[in-house]
Amino acid sequence: MDSISLSSIADDQLDLARRAHSGRAAHTIRGGHHHALRQTVLALVAGQELAEHDSPGEATLTVLRGRVRLATATEQWDGQQHDVLVLPADRHSVLAVDDAVILLTVAVAAAAPAPGLRPENPVFTSSVYYRDPVAALDWLQRVFGFDVTMAIEGPPDAPQMCHYELSCAGRGRVMIGAEWSAPYRSPASVDGTNTQSVHVELSGGLDEHCERARAASAVIVMEPQDQFYGARTYAAVDLEGHRWTFSVQLREVTRAEAAAALGQPIFAPDWR
Repeated sequence: MDSISLSSIADDQLDLARRAHSGRAAHTIRGGHHHALRQTVLALVAGQELAEHDSPGEATLTVLRGRVRLATATEQWDGQQHDVLVLPADRHSVLAVDDAVILLTVAVAAAAPAPGLRPENPVFTSSVYYRDPVAALDWLQRVFGFDVTMAIEGPPDAPQMCHYELSCAGRGRVMIGAEWSAPYRSPASVDGTNTQSVHVELSGGLDEHCERARAASAVIVMEPQDQFYGARTYAAVDLEGHRWTFSVQLREVTRAEAAAALGQPIFAPDWR
């Protein structure tokens, strides 16, 4: 059994949040597709907010540092260090009254791990490359609301050998790097060509996320629209031309319903 220091993680994440333009940082200490419990340490500087979003299900919020305010459309609760707040079933927001660190604990459904797979890591992880990864890191936090979960600066004589990782509200993992070798290029270096795009699943508030991103300089290349598979999505291009798609699942759709709407057969054995 591994032992971790919440106090040390809280201090580290608060330091990252204070240095980040987004005023936020996050670190998942327990989670992944094969765990029934997800625990994420989130740091917010005073005045920063996790905007109103859907409830993740059965979950608690433990205040490790500072003070926070948990609010729905009709109620609010204040929490200070060592308090535990039960998240409501309604849509809610979390505001940092002071510089604050919280531990979000969510009960999730778990699947059995595949043999040889480290359950805390996703099977696939995207790496996205930029001419100026430091500027990109700032932009992705400020515009899309991502959180820095790892930052390794390159040495003075090789700054391109840097490595960063981001999450979205404590979930997921995308790696950010520089054009450190010939095969790795930003769309800005290849006439805007994308050879991949990153899909981000939000917990709620897709239209609001789109408007905040637009106001903060993202180029919206696909306005929010409902999809035949039950999701609502929009797409945006970042400062160097990478395309990002954001999605919220609105309703459950069966494979037969999706195939009928598409007019094409769908092979997906796990989709009932």
